[in-house]
Formats: sequence, structure tokens, C-alpha cells
Amino acid sequence: MGKSTIRRWFNQLTEECDGVTLDLYARRVVGLAMSSSPDADLVVKALDHAWEQRGQPEKVMFHSDQRSQYASRSSAKGPSAIE
Repeated sequence: MGKSTIRRWFNQLTEECDGVTLDLYARRVVGLAMSSSPDADLVVKALDHAWEQRGQPEKVMFHSDQRSQYASRSSAKGPSAIE
């Protein structure tokens, strides 16, 4: 998959306080994070992990289950390495 290809990722938070980012095309886990609470930081950590693991792609379409954690300012900014 080239750098210009738009990647489609989905993020899921579990009740066990895991954040999982899935690559919908590859059908595999590309980011994973754990926390003591399912908050916005968990979302960002899982997305950061995926972004680093997949070579910092430029174009990513991000899908979520639309919980309140995804509406926070920190998760709206996306991976912390992106300015």
C-alpha cells in the first residue's frame, strides 16, 4: 500500500480498559494500548501506536464507535506526533 493510499482504521475501547486500533483493509490489529480507565488518553495512545507501527501514514480515515472519549480535544487532534 503506497503512502498516498487512504488507510481506514477503526478504534474500539473495551470494558477491560484496552484500546485497539484495527486496519480495516488488512483486517489486523495495528495499535494497542492499556489503561486503568477508558478515557481519551487511551484512544490517543492506541492511535499513536498504530500510526508509528504503520510507518506514520499521511492519510488515515479514522472510524470509531462514537463514545464520548472520541469527542474530546485530545483525541480530535489525532496522533500526538502530528502537528
